[in-house]
Amino acid sequence: MLKGTVLILLSLVSFMYGRLIKKAGSGTRFYRTWYYISLCLLFFGIIFITGIDRYIPGAVFKVLTVLIICGAAAAAMILLYILSGIRGNERKNLDVLVVLGSQIREDGPSKSLLFRLQEADRYLKENPGTACIVTGGQGYNEPITEAEGMKSYLVENGIREDRIIMEDRATTTYENLLFSSAFLDRKNDHVGIVTNNFHIKRSICIARKLGYSHVCGIAGYSMPSFLPNNLLREVLAFGLDILRGHIF
Repeated sequence: MLKGTVLILLSLVSFMYGRLIKKAGSGTRFYRTWYYISLCLLFFGIIFITGIDRYIPGAVFKVLTVLIICGAAAAAMILLYILSGIRGNERKNLDVLVVLGSQIREDGPSKSLLFRLQEADRYLKENPGTACIVTGGQGYNEPITEAEGMKSYLVENGIREDRIIMEDRATTTYENLLFSSAFLDRKNDHVGIVTNNFHIKRSICIARKLGYSHVCGIAGYSMPSFLPNNLLREVLAFGLDILRGHIF
């Protein structure tokens, strides 16, 4: 009974957190993942509360337990690896910044993109010899390309237009870095990747896989209330990139 009650309470928490993410309008449908988690927790909660678990063969629970433990262990290792790079490793006087895109709305950059742009703006003003590539295409729910919106923000904040190169086709982190590499020398240029802190480690791993020899991460802020969502999404994306051969 206690086990089932705890699972149902966790199900409610997961559902409400998913609602919070949806209301924030992050531009993706990843909030649905929290609903799926909620349904799974509710399902098992009902099984334990009603006593149905007594009629399920013990071997089934053992297999499920092993799968859950293995999955949780793999996710924990990836999470720790992501967190090891969350502060970035910024260096001065880089040759070029690559600013990774995120959602553009009718009223301007989303919160996550705004934090990236603020870091890029700061760095470019502190290091006037550094060029900048803004990278991101146009999603189904965006009025313009992310690259165009990012360039407009930087120019409006005093960055010279001739310092900014637009890459406006990419739709993933891998494409961001692959397509941006056409505008730089992967082997010789010292490159800074500007993105949110939770996204730094994966971005650097992808860049190194693509042949960026001198690369560092410049970490933008992320809102603490959305960090569980961002980290869960990042863990899953990291795992997919490993399977696709984009990392390691």
